[in-house]
Amino acid sequence: MLKKLKDTLQTNAEELYIKKQLSGKSLNLPLNFSKVLAEVKKILVIPSSVNGGILNSAVIVKKLKDRYPNSEIRISVPNNWASLVSKFNGVEMTIGNWNTDAVWSDRYNSQIKAVTEWGPDLLIRLGSKTSIKDNYGCVVAGAKLRLCYLPQDLTSSFWNMTFVKNLTGLSDFSIGTALLEAIGIRDNESPKNRIGAFRHVFESEFQQSEEMAIAVDAENLLNSLGKKIFNEIIDVLEKHNYKIVMVMGLARPSTVSYLMKEYGVTASIHSATDMLSIGSVLFRCSVAICGVGELLHWANAVGTATICMGTVLEGVERSVLEEEGIFVISSNKQMDKKLSILIGKLDTIVEQDHPVFKLE
Repeated sequence: MLKKLKDTLQTNAEELYIKKQLSGKSLNLPLNFSKVLAEVKKILVIPSSVNGGILNSAVIVKKLKDRYPNSEIRISVPNNWASLVSKFNGVEMTIGNWNTDAVWSDRYNSQIKAVTEWGPDLLIRLGSKTSIKDNYGCVVAGAKLRLCYLPQDLTSSFWNMTFVKNLTGLSDFSIGTALLEAIGIRDNESPKNRIGAFRHVFESEFQQSEEMAIAVDAENLLNSLGKKIFNEIIDVLEKHNYKIVMVMGLARPSTVSYLMKEYGVTASIHSATDMLSIGSVLFRCSVAICGVGELLHWANAVGTATICMGTVLEGVERSVLEEEGIFVISSNKQMDKKLSILIGKLDTIVEQDHPVFKLE
């Protein structure tokens, strides 16, 4: 309750701050779009704030570089992503200097200053309602042409072009390709299922395991389902002889201690804040069992087959998630029924090289 109140107060403060920054600015001056697009030399890509969204932007950056081979492309990400996105094909450098744990006004001001000084010709903001948080900072800057998908964005009056179209799936990849199509960059290579941007960027550095390993979103599922149900899930996986890799980010010490004590012998427990490390672990696993959260987006971006044990994301139909290879087990199912569905789906994935999931 207190966390929700704190988040609401911070969001309100951020909105007031950005509205103040926007006041007095000349927005959406008349443009000759054909002329502006022909003269693009500097491109800024703003991924969504979820980790999987940042990774999926690699594909969008590549398409932009193919279209504008002589352009300089920069990307706005936290400092702990800088070494990773530097490997994206086409990225010259990141922009701004900011940490996710920094005071939000300092973070915004750093981006605003850096973007304003650089002066991009084309600014593209990725993100859907399921993948973007309240990160308005670096859009408050001058750019000749600005593209955005979210028509209800707080800064919508700032954008030259907002894109209104029914799009499917979790990833920013679908948002990005739609925005690129709006400026004449066609998409002829979209896979029908999981995006797998991680595979395109880092496949040469990491080899997939031949062993059938299951990544479990340990922190999220443990906190959302409780110890009893979480333990039942792990128990049934162990009985079916699956290798289990428990993945956590910045988990509470008590959570890590519990998992180590309970499963340290029978499961591999991976806890890291390094983004590349988390991606490489998911890449080596055949399936990820997730709740609703960061790991779900990560698995989507890595290309790992995914089973979502959480409630369906707000505003996203279950049939929509199927398009990106995400199987959703209904929250209203009895636990024994859920476990039966889970094992049945895992068995199906084992037997298929390229699973296309059908919702129950």
